[in-house]
Amino acid sequence: MGPLVPTIEEILKGLDCMYRRENIGPGLWMNQHQLIYNYCNSTSMATPLAPPTMIQATPIESPHKTYVETPCHRIYSKFEDYITNYCEEVSEKLLEFKAEQLLEAYCREWSDYRFSSNVMHSTADYLNRHYFQGSKEVKSMFHMTLVIWQKSIIDFFQDQLIGAVLEAIQAAREGQKSIIDNRFIAEFLRSLVEMEIYEEFFEIDFLKTTQEFYTLEIQNLLNSNVSGREYLQKIHQRIQEEQIRTQLCLHGGTWTPLSNLLLQIMVRDQLTFIHSNFEALLDAQADLELKILYDLCSKVPNSLKSLYGALETYIKKYAEDSLTPLDPRDHQTYVRTLLDIIDRFQSIIDCSFSMDPYFLKALDSAAMVFVNENPVISKFPKNQRPMKSYDLIAKFCDGMMRKGSKIEGEIEMEETQRKVIPDQSLISEIIKNEPKRSKIAIFKKIKLLEYLHDKDIFLKIYTKHFARRLINGQSASEEAETSFIAKLTEEFGCEYTFRLQKMVQDTQISKDLSSGFKDQKSEASRATKIEFGIQVLSTGTWPSFQLINLNLPRDLMTTVEGFSEFYNRKFSGRKLSWVHTQSRGELTSMAFKGKKYVFGVTTPQMVIMMLFNEQLSYSPEKLREASGMDQKSAQIVLGSLAKSGILKIEDSEDEVCLNLNYSNKKVRVDLSRITVDAQETKETEAVQKVVDENRTFIISAAIVRIMKMRKQSTHQNLMTELIDQLKTRFKPKVELIKKCIGIMIEKEYIRRNEKDRDIYEYRA
Repeated sequence: MGPLVPTIEEILKGLDCMYRRENIGPGLWMNQHQLIYNYCNSTSMATPLAPPTMIQATPIESPHKTYVETPCHRIYSKFEDYITNYCEEVSEKLLEFKAEQLLEAYCREWSDYRFSSNVMHSTADYLNRHYFQGSKEVKSMFHMTLVIWQKSIIDFFQDQLIGAVLEAIQAAREGQKSIIDNRFIAEFLRSLVEMEIYEEFFEIDFLKTTQEFYTLEIQNLLNSNVSGREYLQKIHQRIQEEQIRTQLCLHGGTWTPLSNLLLQIMVRDQLTFIHSNFEALLDAQADLELKILYDLCSKVPNSLKSLYGALETYIKKYAEDSLTPLDPRDHQTYVRTLLDIIDRFQSIIDCSFSMDPYFLKALDSAAMVFVNENPVISKFPKNQRPMKSYDLIAKFCDGMMRKGSKIEGEIEMEETQRKVIPDQSLISEIIKNEPKRSKIAIFKKIKLLEYLHDKDIFLKIYTKHFARRLINGQSASEEAETSFIAKLTEEFGCEYTFRLQKMVQDTQISKDLSSGFKDQKSEASRATKIEFGIQVLSTGTWPSFQLINLNLPRDLMTTVEGFSEFYNRKFSGRKLSWVHTQSRGELTSMAFKGKKYVFGVTTPQMVIMMLFNEQLSYSPEKLREASGMDQKSAQIVLGSLAKSGILKIEDSEDEVCLNLNYSNKKVRVDLSRITVDAQETKETEAVQKVVDENRTFIISAAIVRIMKMRKQSTHQNLMTELIDQLKTRFKPKVELIKKCIGIMIEKEYIRRNEKDRDIYEYRA
């Protein structure tokens, strides 16, 4: 015997319990589910279930009225009638409420209705699976409840409900405290979304009122002569408020049209005003407002283009104003100022402009100008200007690495080095950890040396300073020297730093030679009281130094000869040339009022000063003969000692006396520095000539290398490839390249094509 067929009244009784929310529990749910299933599958029903094709064309409003009534039709019809009556009761309740209370009451009724409808939907699972197959309008029992709610409640109360929500949002925008809780607004709008009428019933009106409100507000704001900084702060605040409101109350899909509308009103329509305040924001160092400006303008197509050029122009002007008052002799302040300028704008680009590659390009373009040509360089004589920036930066690097540097600690040293030249290992680590970031942006770090046009000139000058530090033992830290060379190598290649690395190797070898000589020196040299250290420098690796004849004191000559014998025994076929101008020593003296002084001197200064142990005055000619120096070298040494006050040169310039009244607060006095300053000026002036000669060889080698690989090339292609290869070392001049091409043709490395003179051919 099959299951008993339930009556429709039993099913409606269960439905009523659900909508009255009485005794809702698992028992009611199971019972209602079983009743509906049994009713729909009852064999006692004479009329079969309507086929899916019939249901497919069933209208939403009354599918049960058009087709043959089946159990499913009958249940659907009864449920529809019951829910329609229920919604009419709710509508009558809502009529009692006005304005804000209406929205709260609506949300309360909607919450109950939705809960009951969901329970009903789940108990009518059989209908959902079989009755609504293919229906295009009513998709489920729950959907049917939404359609009825819309017609009975929303259509009737639309103006009051939507009006209340818009008034509440308007009040919030005007800074007034709204009576309506955001929870009720959110709940109401979620109900519209669920009924799929959110855009039609609410969003269109919402966007319209938003446009009206902000158009008026922005106009009033601009009429009040607001500053660019205040304007950006205000619109940023407004956009944030709207974004929070969207997250709390509105549907997420509203943010796209809303944000586009806000950008149109606040940014796109006001671009002229925003751009006109760009320079003022840079002046005020308003990084936060600059970030707001960038974030907003980046969302408006083509709105940033004019700012790229504006930033480049501003940086150039800022650099000119910052560098103009500086003393050209103060290389420390000069380079620190350059670094600070680059650091400041690099920081703005990193933090405010999201490392935008076009802003980075603007910084690079400006820096290429003010690092090489600026008001400080213009203060030097015209013939010195082309090299002065390289010279000042090289001196700064020398001071950074020298003992007594103001830079304290390894961390500050490393940071300063990184500002002068970037650490490629650090950049590689950034790329590894953040692969999605723009590589262009990552590589644009602070890098002063990369902005120099002719890096080979800087290297030539820096090499001389580096050599002098190594020779005199004035490096603050071997680790810092090695680290800086490593950074140069990583950035510019081994060719750029090969000589520096070889110089470091020579100093290490020299330490071993000095130690070996001290262990094996002869009895004669043991008897001397001279402490002797030696530096053996490879010819061709180190800068060329002036060689002079010098009659050394007896004890020093004995030691020199002893080392020469030791070296010749150790290395056959090598010749030692003594560079006295770079040799240093210390003299202890009690000759000046009995006070003990320790003088740091060059070897030529030492020879001259020790001659005054024999007598207190000499003629300049006698000093030159006794020291063995040529006239020019003797004049330089005598001038340095006279400038320091150790010697006095009579007005007639025919007598040089020891100044017994010499006095100095310091016990240790460095006299060698005076000579070095004079040498540096002359060496710097000679660098350009040497660099031009080296460039000729470098360009010629590059021509041969390219033509050997290409075999044939047009003049334009060869020029382009040469400039591209050489730009990391220096900025080659077209005239010099043409000269080198002519030299290579004369030497028969290349030739012109007989048919086309614009084509070069490699001659194997």
